[in-house]
Amino acid sequence: MSYRRLATVFVMAVLATACTSSTETANPTTTNSPPTQQATTTTTPPEPVELVVFGDTADCRKPADQVAELVKGTEANMVIVGDLAYPDGSQARIDECFMPLYGDVTDRIWAVPGDNDYKTPDASPLYDLFDAERVGQPGQGWWTFTEGNWQIIGINSECSAVNCGPKSDQYAFVAEAVAAEPDKCRLAVWHKPRFTSSPNYQGLKNMGDLYSLLYDNGADVLVVGNSHHYERFEPLNPEGVPDPAGIANFTVGTGGAPFTEFGEPLPGSQIRENSHHGVVMFTLGETEYSWEFLSTDGAAIDAGTQPCHNGS
Repeated sequence: MSYRRLATVFVMAVLATACTSSTETANPTTTNSPPTQQATTTTTPPEPVELVVFGDTADCRKPADQVAELVKGTEANMVIVGDLAYPDGSQARIDECFMPLYGDVTDRIWAVPGDNDYKTPDASPLYDLFDAERVGQPGQGWWTFTEGNWQIIGINSECSAVNCGPKSDQYAFVAEAVAAEPDKCRLAVWHKPRFTSSPNYQGLKNMGDLYSLLYDNGADVLVVGNSHHYERFEPLNPEGVPDPAGIANFTVGTGGAPFTEFGEPLPGSQIRENSHHGVVMFTLGETEYSWEFLSTDGAAIDAGTQPCHNGS
């Protein structure tokens, strides 16, 4: 082979090697390692909270026994919306009528005072029975706690015993509580209805300022007693007019006291029941709440679900 041909072959071999090296550099060998992923944060929503609410409880008669048996068959915490014992809140009546029924579950109970509780001066047996966080300070009777995405507010509607007006300590307490948790759903309780279809009781106008405060801060539910029946209103504004942004009013005075009659239904009254004792079980979720009236005889009375105003 001539020198010229050898040189040509050598040059071609060098060029081929250079091309191969260039290709391998531009397309490096890849591995099977998975691509890097950004870490994600998962927020677990709070578990729904079950809360049993009822009022007008222990009068040493059979229906009260049945209601207590029903309530203690659940694992839920309880809120009693006033009038723990009949005919008054004396220590003797609490010892005779209330404690045999609920004495073993007082650590699951919150309460607000009712008019019968104040038939004993200063309702002192009521305040002696529970810690202040569950019934409020003596001479006050208001409190709050938070469960899940819900703020529960206890308010004293006995306005002859405490000031319920817009310049009162109670009003200031509620205003501070709702301001501290602006994004929570809210359930409030007190004893005497703001709105009721009972003919012997026209609703407590003295609670109008506190009702307006709750309405302005997106409260969802108000549960009361005093009228011895079950009544549920669709959400109402402070004037008692149905309003999607309003507060759903529940009267649950069915904890054992004798029933009271109904008159003409007020606007927004959706159900009226005065033949079954029982309680309302609320299931408080992250963005909604459900309710069910649990009767002592198992009758299906009322149930439903509603979104909450401040739900995230």
